[in-house]
Amino acid sequence: MEAKWAKLARGMREPGGAILCCLLVGAAAGACGRDRSRPPAAVAAGPTVVRCGDEGCPADTRPARPGGALRVHVDAEPGGLCDLVNHEAWVRWIVENQVMETLVEQSPQSGALAPRLAERWESVGEGTTRRIVFHLREGARFHDGHPLTAADVAFTLELARDPKLAADQRSDLLPVTRVEAVDAHTVALAVPTPAPFLLQALAHIAIYPKHLLAGVDLRSAPFCRAPVGSGPFRFSAWQSGVSLVLLRNEAYPGAHPALERLDFRFVRDRQAAWLLYQRGELDVMWRLPPGAAQAAERDPKLAGHRLYRHTPRAFFFVLWNVARPALATPAVRAALGRLVDLPRLVEVAFAGRARPHSGPYVAGTPSYDPSIAPWPYEPAAAQAALAALPERPRTLSFLSTAGSIAVEQLATLMEEDLRRAGVALRIEKLDFAQVLERLRTHDFDVAALQLTLALEQDNHGLFHSSARGEQNWAGFADAEVDALLDRIRGTEDPAERHALDRRLHRALHERGPMSFLVAPEVDTAVAAGVGGVRPSSDGLDLERAFRTAAP
Repeated sequence: MEAKWAKLARGMREPGGAILCCLLVGAAAGACGRDRSRPPAAVAAGPTVVRCGDEGCPADTRPARPGGALRVHVDAEPGGLCDLVNHEAWVRWIVENQVMETLVEQSPQSGALAPRLAERWESVGEGTTRRIVFHLREGARFHDGHPLTAADVAFTLELARDPKLAADQRSDLLPVTRVEAVDAHTVALAVPTPAPFLLQALAHIAIYPKHLLAGVDLRSAPFCRAPVGSGPFRFSAWQSGVSLVLLRNEAYPGAHPALERLDFRFVRDRQAAWLLYQRGELDVMWRLPPGAAQAAERDPKLAGHRLYRHTPRAFFFVLWNVARPALATPAVRAALGRLVDLPRLVEVAFAGRARPHSGPYVAGTPSYDPSIAPWPYEPAAAQAALAALPERPRTLSFLSTAGSIAVEQLATLMEEDLRRAGVALRIEKLDFAQVLERLRTHDFDVAALQLTLALEQDNHGLFHSSARGEQNWAGFADAEVDALLDRIRGTEDPAERHALDRRLHRALHERGPMSFLVAPEVDTAVAAGVGGVRPSSDGLDLERAFRTAAP
């Protein structure tokens, strides 16, 4: 076991150690034959490091040059591009308001809402007669030339609300009791109860073409491999395992992007992708491999590049399938949570750059209770607690996302500690799309994932018992948690809602289906000559990206 951890530690430390050795050897050699009177050579500058604060990464104000292409690294190829059934983060980052548009748009930095397909909206009536009415902008068309109308909006929202589809967004639309296309450019949503999260939810539901999808099963539709949207980029080509290409939509009625082409390159291994970036074969890399940023900062070949250092609104967690009898009790899950060596995980998987996180809200917001800490690493106490339980797991399957360094390191750490506690961990490496399908069908024991949070996080779909066939992949059901989630959704006053959020935070920490672990820091690399890429929790602002010079 000690040899295994030594190997893990070397994997994180070798880049820095190698540099240190080179410096020592150079100094020793120079002391023998170098003229000591000569001043040392100046150290070449590396990339510009942009440190992003709580308000997000700063806007890029450099002048744009029209035209050109951008090559973007994607570490997990999605199974499809329909956000209602393909729930990978990259689906949203590639499609949302680039290929397919939403009714409203939300700033990832401030959370402010702005018009998109809907040029304006208003609330009409009160109480049980309340409706939210959206007025669509004139001239919106799908990429095949068909007009986008209120009928498409109504079709999309009814599709998302359909329990047969089991879309994650169905829970977000539960406050809506009726969707009506009033005329070609007006759609009304009946919302008879408070719905503080509804507009935020609508900012992340792309509008689908009814004329192409009416009567079609979205989960098996070829459309999801070649979507037709209304956005400023249109789908062009998808070569599995290689790349996905978007081209500028020259017929777009709004402001046109500066770039002519977005080329998303699929490279599962982030170390390999980093080498491609350094060789100039990639322009944007969302997340550098662990330990790479320190060496990158000193690399003169990266002068003119930008390294954005930011902490997305996201946390890393272990998910326990509570529908399994051996994982059904909070005492079992708490004991297993104390077998996760969090300090070691932060060191080997995140190069020390992640902070402990204990709940389903953004740290530092009024919803997050800072007095709650993640379960401590207490293997002896955890083993004793498991031994005292009448029913405990003997063998567990662990879904590991292939190519995810963090998940693979976590699985390795947990495997040994669980073995010592008498629990065998069987690790299954799968593509991320396969992991999501196994989660959706509840065919798992344990999984590790990262969840991106909204500024005002609605956890109803994740933890309410009514969502067990949808995004509540763990099959979790708890009467007190259900009541809190219902009250949170029905509370318009932010201060009252945040107080309820903190109660939910504690309840989920004590008996929920997740072991909350860490919120990792991310380094995003952007090549010289590329501007407008503003990393955030919502991915990359590629619609506003541009070339500042020829590649």
